[in-house]
Amino acid sequence: MDCLAHVKQRNDGTWDRHPLKEHLLCVSRITADFAAVFSSREWGRLAGLWHDLGKYQPEFQKYIRFASGFDAHMETVPGRVKHAIAGAMHAAETLVLNSIGENKQAAQRILAGSLGEPYLPYC
Repeated sequence: MDCLAHVKQRNDGTWDRHPLKEHLLCVSRITADFAAVFSSREWGRLAGLWHDLGKYQPEFQKYIRFASGFDAHMETVPGRVKHAIAGAMHAAETLVLNSIGENKQAAQRILAGSLGEPYLPYC
């Protein structure tokens, strides 16, 4: 099953599918360009790559297909699946927990502001 970021039905009944990998790469280019203004291109790129990592969860993929009507025959319970926390957790584990001193504080501030402040552990 291809992982999807967004699904939308056109007026003619066909579907626009936005593959998740394509979405993450596109957003990472945009956020890298924004962050380059303050000499943080790589931080911006990572934030863009990681912001929707939770959409790789099988439960989210079932949800997006069912809720949109794209795959309405799927057996799943309608409702929201939280996906935003996964990118923040990955960033925290990858960058914050492996950093020290000023680098650690900078990572916390940047990632809290871009990936989900309530979910980032301040270690």
